[in-house]
Amino acid sequence: TNGKGEVIGVNSSMFSTSGQNQGISFSIPIDTVVSLLPDLLKYGTVRRGWIDIVPVQLTKAIASYGKLPVSQGILVSQVVPGGNAEEAGLKGGSQKVQYGNDQIYLGGDIITSVGGRPVARLSDLYMALLDTREGDKVKVELIRDGDKKSLMVTLVGRDNEAVEALIR
Repeated sequence: TNGKGEVIGVNSSMFSTSGQNQGISFSIPIDTVVSLLPDLLKYGTVRRGWIDIVPVQLTKAIASYGKLPVSQGILVSQVVPGGNAEEAGLKGGSQKVQYGNDQIYLGGDIITSVGGRPVARLSDLYMALLDTREGDKVKVELIRDGDKKSLMVTLVGRDNEAVEALIR
């Protein structure tokens, strides 16, 4: 609460070096909590939209190795076969390479904007889809073989696998 007794956030976790109720608390802003309540009350979970691809955040190393025309954006490593992204025309890669502990596919589209918001990192993709739902259509701007393209993609529901891709 603030000095006026108004709720400004809800504690979500605490970091404590002593194991006691003393340390640094992390809170979710009240505006975020209020926006999530309808989904939580109706479904018991928050439902957001997602593009059914295997995304890879571009790095300078990946861009250099793959001789890509840009060094920022989201590489579409793979699309879900028969999914909405494939139906909309998004293309995954075909050249399988080892990148750290993961295998990625080079040669796919590079997403640079979603819903009019620039996308340079996975966190940008997450934020661009924050206020969307399954079934919404979003404009996806991309680079394919050096050419800029624009597609309309119908979103799927975001699940834990989609979120796990963001934390890799």
